[in-house]
Amino acid sequence: MTLAWSGPGRTLVGGCLVLFGLPFVGVGLLALGLFGKQLIDQRSAAGWEQVPARIESVILNESSDDESTAYSVDCRYSYEYAGRRYTGTRVSPDLGGSSDVRHQERFAILEEHRSSGRPFPAWVNPARPEESLLFREMTPLSWVLLPFGICFFAAGVFVMVKGVRDGRAGRRRARGLAEQPGRPWRADKRWAEGFVFDSRAGARLAGQWTGAVFMAIFIGMFVFVVLTQSAPIFAMVIVGIFVLVALWLLGSSAYQTLQFRKYGSPRLAMVELPAVPGRTLTAIVLCRRHVDVEGSFRVVLRCVQTVGSGKESRIETLHEAVVEVPHDRDLARERSGTAIPVEMPIPERLPPIGEPDEIPAIKWTLTVKAATPGVDFKAEFDLPVFRVENEALIERRPARE
Repeated sequence: MTLAWSGPGRTLVGGCLVLFGLPFVGVGLLALGLFGKQLIDQRSAAGWEQVPARIESVILNESSDDESTAYSVDCRYSYEYAGRRYTGTRVSPDLGGSSDVRHQERFAILEEHRSSGRPFPAWVNPARPEESLLFREMTPLSWVLLPFGICFFAAGVFVMVKGVRDGRAGRRRARGLAEQPGRPWRADKRWAEGFVFDSRAGARLAGQWTGAVFMAIFIGMFVFVVLTQSAPIFAMVIVGIFVLVALWLLGSSAYQTLQFRKYGSPRLAMVELPAVPGRTLTAIVLCRRHVDVEGSFRVVLRCVQTVGSGKESRIETLHEAVVEVPHDRDLARERSGTAIPVEMPIPERLPPIGEPDEIPAIKWTLTVKAATPGVDFKAEFDLPVFRVENEALIERRPARE
């Protein structure tokens, strides 16, 4: 089954994504608000005064499910400050319960003071003596609210931004199709400006770093739990595997950053727009900086198909062709640039790219790699491969460009 969204349909989907992201933003803000309240209370208590308090009652609450048990402590105590008697119930800055063993430890300490009648030192706010705490420290698990809130808030913002961008892209595509009938490649912003387009290395790098940092924060939350709790060995192994994945993503992002700083964002100049199955792709890869290649450039033309969606999706390679370009055509010496010529046939039997969000999704890419001293060269381009019934619609780059 083929599904495609464009124009009004894609705009509608974008609006749905905005609504879908709102709960994530709300949950993230709630978690960050709770964490902020706890942290402010902890910092404020640093200047409070200590007075003896009598523990009148203490209860350890337990809430269990199939995976874990959460604990919290309810306590009632009384104390005197500046000649007046007060009653307190707040045990610590923590809000709510958790599986942290410190709740059990605190209960044991307070229960011992209650049964023996010995006073327990309470922290009292001098400015508002009715405000007090028995423990000023937050439990380690309370800090999990910070990465949890960041992850949910970031995920919600990401979904909402994608929704807004998809909506705008849908409207822009609809206008482009109306202005250039029969030339859908002109409706796509990647190729709207003509025969020379950017590899979008900067945008790819930003996306790579966003995903890597997001995953590192998310995994860091579980690492914190494993290190502060008595986690079983299998849980530690699973978290360790995800830590390695996060480190690999961060390392890959750092390497791509070095590539970007060294070579910038290369461009692809095509002789014909679009590339058409059954014809030859003739183009040239342009890099504004000289590529000191060791050997030759490896140019890969690839067509992949993504079938299904979500967890059921799989990627199939429909075509892959590789050519070696033994040398480049140097640009003017004062520009210190590099040009790599490309001439590769596109088989007639292969499908063109489809509509945005179409299932199955067809993607054509051209990748150029080369071993160089230090950081290697790499450039990847999304290719506009379309079937064109009327060859008169195929655009040809003027010789002067």
